[in-house]
Amino acid sequence: MTENSRIPVAMTSLAAFLLAALAVWVPSGYSYGAALLLLGALCFAPRWLRQRPEPATVWLALLLVGMGCMWFLLSLDQGAARWDKGGKWLLGVPCLFFIVAYPPQPRAFAAGLPIGCIGMGGVALWQTWGQGLERATGFTNAIQWGNAALLLA
Repeated sequence: MTENSRIPVAMTSLAAFLLAALAVWVPSGYSYGAALLLLGALCFAPRWLRQRPEPATVWLALLLVGMGCMWFLLSLDQGAARWDKGGKWLLGVPCLFFIVAYPPQPRAFAAGLPIGCIGMGGVALWQTWGQGLERATGFTNAIQWGNAALLLA
């Protein structure tokens, strides 16, 4: 790793860590890693824009743009809210190119997994025993949260 790539790799690695560590047990926890990734993509754009991505990466970026446009067109009747879903797909494009140019350290994601699992277990215990809920729901609904929890575990 060169001196010039330490900070961008640290940012992508921290984003990968935060994704695994906060996604299921913090309200909107997945957003923190994504926001850091977008910040890094914007700050280091002059660097990653000079790198030529592989054709598969370009095709994936085009699919993200297509999904963003589709969501925008499907939500024209929702006023200003129409920018929400489509915008997320479009903002994924610079993040994709940034993360391909500066891949995160795999151990960062792996280090976030036990933290995410412990936090998820804590939320489940609190909701079932502390609040008396029949099923833990996290901050979404029981099925979505359970699926994400199983995937994380």
